[in-house]
Amino acid sequence: MKTNIVETGIVLETKDDLAKVQIKQGKSCKGCAMGKLGMCRPGGAGMVLLVKNPLKAKEGDTVMIGLDKKTHTKGYFVVFILPMIILVISTVAGYLLSQKLQIQGLEVVTGFSGLAIAIYFSLKKINRMDKEVTMYIKRIVKDVPDFSWEVNYGAEGGDYLSGFAGNSKKN
Repeated sequence: MKTNIVETGIVLETKDDLAKVQIKQGKSCKGCAMGKLGMCRPGGAGMVLLVKNPLKAKEGDTVMIGLDKKTHTKGYFVVFILPMIILVISTVAGYLLSQKLQIQGLEVVTGFSGLAIAIYFSLKKINRMDKEVTMYIKRIVKDVPDFSWEVNYGAEGGDYLSGFAGNSKKN
């Protein structure tokens, strides 16, 4: 998952606090590990998502949608940190057990077994989160060209990249 997954789409329909948004060509998915592994919802670019609509976007509006920071943090912890913690704990437990039972290499077996189990449960949790977590409309935008500082990189990223491209950010 990228740190700032933002996609642009067009609102097809609204009902209560939800909106159906058709995603445009996916730029965030290209660099996302989940997208590369095929763990995201099927469909790719052009897929229709049901998202929260706190900004009351109307039918036909071009919007930016994304995930909240809490979901990102939880996902990173489940996928990266938790398996490493389990690897260390299971390796230490295997080492202590190998000292007691006088079996060489037991820490390697227990370490990798713990890591494999942790990865299995992490992937199950991420798949469950993918089904349960709903994206939301972050911003309603007026005109979104194929290359937009605002949508693709943010203000700081756009300023940084403009130094390489020889372009200046247009307001």
